[in-house]
Amino acid sequence: MAARIVIIGTLLLSAAASGRESLQHVQIESQPSGATVYVDGRLGGSRGRTPVTLKLSKGTHVLTLELAGHQTVERSLEITQSERFLFTLDKQTRFSVITVVADAQGRSTGAELLVDGISVGTVPGDIRVAVGAHTVEAHKAGVGDFRQNVGVSEGATAKIVVQFTEAALHGTLLVSADVSGAEVFLDGTQRDATPALLSDVVPGDHLIEVKKQGKSWKKNVHVSGGETIKLEAQLGAAVLPPATSAGAALKVSSNVAASTVFVDGKSVGRTPLQLEDVAPGEHVVEIKHSGYEDARQVIRVASGDRKVLSADLVALAVTTHPPPPPPVREPPREPAREPAREPVREPPAHEPAVPFDRRAMSSFSALTIDPQHFTADIGGGYIPFGQFRLTLGAVRTRRVGFDVGVEVRTTGYFTDGGAHAKLQFLKFGPVAVATDIYLGGGGGPTERNDFTFEWGLPVTLLFGDLVRFTMHPYVQAYTERNCPAVDQIKFDDSNATPAAAPGHGPLANSETIACKANDGMRTPSDGLPPPPGMMVKVGQDPRTRFVSARLMLQAVLEIAVHERATLFLLFEGDPVGPRASLSSRYSPGLPATDAQIYGRLGLTFKF
Repeated sequence: MAARIVIIGTLLLSAAASGRESLQHVQIESQPSGATVYVDGRLGGSRGRTPVTLKLSKGTHVLTLELAGHQTVERSLEITQSERFLFTLDKQTRFSVITVVADAQGRSTGAELLVDGISVGTVPGDIRVAVGAHTVEAHKAGVGDFRQNVGVSEGATAKIVVQFTEAALHGTLLVSADVSGAEVFLDGTQRDATPALLSDVVPGDHLIEVKKQGKSWKKNVHVSGGETIKLEAQLGAAVLPPATSAGAALKVSSNVAASTVFVDGKSVGRTPLQLEDVAPGEHVVEIKHSGYEDARQVIRVASGDRKVLSADLVALAVTTHPPPPPPVREPPREPAREPAREPVREPPAHEPAVPFDRRAMSSFSALTIDPQHFTADIGGGYIPFGQFRLTLGAVRTRRVGFDVGVEVRTTGYFTDGGAHAKLQFLKFGPVAVATDIYLGGGGGPTERNDFTFEWGLPVTLLFGDLVRFTMHPYVQAYTERNCPAVDQIKFDDSNATPAAAPGHGPLANSETIACKANDGMRTPSDGLPPPPGMMVKVGQDPRTRFVSARLMLQAVLEIAVHERATLFLLFEGDPVGPRASLSSRYSPGLPATDAQIYGRLGLTFKF
């Protein structure tokens, strides 16, 4: 029997070795280095940090690289040979936030909210913006307007309270003329005809123009919030009022309304702007507006000059981040036919190599083990009292895997050894499904022995890298001899020293009383003495071999308590019927009948 187990184990390990020959050496590097590497999703756990050399099967694999402060890279790679891949990780853009709240009286609640001239909702609100300077505006008809510049740094949050003041209320212009039906323009935009009532004028400096039949009248006015100004146009007036004898007249306009005008570094108003009595000589005129590049011009005026200065402001460019470039594929450092000779690049001294993350490795789940890694399980409970297993990863792809191993089970009275194998054929999201087999046998005192075959279908629910819960129904078929055969008893009697009477040799004296139930009552006569006491002949002769099968239902919970250790808790039971060998009739120390419910607790060590 031991020879058969060795042969079976050798065949399974040979299959594992042949599977490993198809693995390719794939080197993963990144700029910057230190990125965590995942293969075919995160459920299988990380495979180390760059630079790292992986052994992958031929075919398509999805590679994911993650590094704090950088954008995650996910690429589908077709592996055909041993090769090297270099990924470039772009820095992650951290946005800033402007939190806009209403004033304590709630007058600004519901006001239209604009950032850099773009409507983004209403007050209150949180607006995600790029790093830099921004202009926040709020408008509420009949209540007021609000404007404030704010600068934010990367990842920071700035708070603005929208407070409408009396100065922010709209003003009113009442425009009449010495002729009716003249066109009325406000800052270059036709608004009405005389007599005209403009009730929504934003506080500040404005240019009023009245036109009819080629005649024009213009006037610069300053409007305050809540103020009403009456204007009467005389259409014989000049387009620009004559300059005073002491200075020049200067009209300043821009393509962006309400831009601030500076003359020789001093703020003098907002566009459109009419300046009177500008001192003769050379002046520096600057026009500025948030979100636009400043305009600057040097002019020279003489006494009595009338000049017009117009500026086109250019919006500031917005910097965007291009998508991450694809990985740079380079040829293998060694010929693909000799992967074993391919050198493994040593990481720099300041960046120690990170070992393969073993937390996701599992012995009892439907998920198989990565090639060239193995687990060792040590557990105890009832029944068996003790169990030891070794499981070796043979083949692993994205959804399919295969591993093999050996194990020993013991009750202390008899011990079994065998080989097991598992084929994972499905992995979809957090669920993995496999099929497994076990073939083994063993024995104990008084010539007892058994052979067992098990076939099951484990289904596992994966909770990240740390927890696995597996439901494992399986069929157990077995044949067992619990008592010596009649011929073995007679042979032992005849070879005893001195010769023993029938049924009184060393072997007969060491067996359990249940083995003698049918002695002396067989036909033809077995020549053995009848059992002592009032024992009654049983249905199946205990000295023959028992052959049976049963359905087992098993549940296993595995929790990774360390990268190299997992705690497992296993319960299983047989709802069909008891097994004779698991009772005190044939195994001293066990209950009178098979409990049919078993459990074990133990540790899995991962290598």
